[in-house]
Amino acid sequence: MPDVMDSMRWGTGSRIESGEQAREQILDAARHCYEQQGIAKTTVEDVAKAAKVSRTTVYRYFRNRDEVLSGVVMSDAIALLGMLDEQLGAINDFADFMVEGVLLILREVPKSPLYSSFMGPEGGANLISRLCISSEEVAALIWPVVARPFELSGRGDSPTATLELAEIIEWVARLLLSFMATPSRVATDEPALRAMLDRLLRPVLEPVSA
Repeated sequence: MPDVMDSMRWGTGSRIESGEQAREQILDAARHCYEQQGIAKTTVEDVAKAAKVSRTTVYRYFRNRDEVLSGVVMSDAIALLGMLDEQLGAINDFADFMVEGVLLILREVPKSPLYSSFMGPEGGANLISRLCISSEEVAALIWPVVARPFELSGRGDSPTATLELAEIIEWVARLLLSFMATPSRVATDEPALRAMLDRLLRPVLEPVSA
């Protein structure tokens, strides 16, 4: 049954059926604002206006402006991880999976309309770094996708497996953030980047996949 208070809080023509739907509508509005005017210039009031709700309603679902941005990043991360799992799910070799995963992410992320806003000088690069590196919520999303090929590599039962996988995920996340923030001046296309990863990343991961 729809929450009566939710319905009362929303503007004309913005009926909702659940708190989750309300949250997604706010995130959609925030994404539109970021695309139109950039992250740095977008306020909670802008998001509320785009979503046709009051600021109070936005604060009901998000504690502050950064949490709205985090919600948009998380939503996009879920979609990206779903794509990664779908396209690379048949790869059982851990080194292959990680190399192809890095290439897929670096290929797909720049296609996002928000890419320049996130990674630009006035964007949310610092927040994205914190989310990718230290967020337990993001780690919980990444872990099952990466853990499957890792366990199939035969190292899942190792006494240090959990720590080892956590280290690899963080290290690769830092590598990805670096490439996204500053493209390589050496590996200027995907074949060159794959060759670089084969030379430098694969040797680190192959002992895990052996």
